[in-house]
Amino acid sequence: MEEDKLVMIKETFKNEETGELTPGVTIILDGNLRGVLEIIMEKEGYSDYPEALKEVIFEGIHHFVKRNK
Repeated sequence: MEEDKLVMIKETFKNEETGELTPGVTIILDGNLRGVLEIIMEKEGYSDYPEALKEVIFEGIHHFVKRNK
């Protein structure tokens, strides 16, 4: 994979109880993205990639909302 490439696979999941369709995304962690997440995991004490990625996403959303108020 290229160093600055982000691969995402769009999926749709069906809630077994309600039948509602829910979007999902699989993210391939490779190259620079993986390296950055490993640094974040080490510095912040996260135990796995999903935990670190969740924090990055929420921080990014918070920053975006704050900037666009």
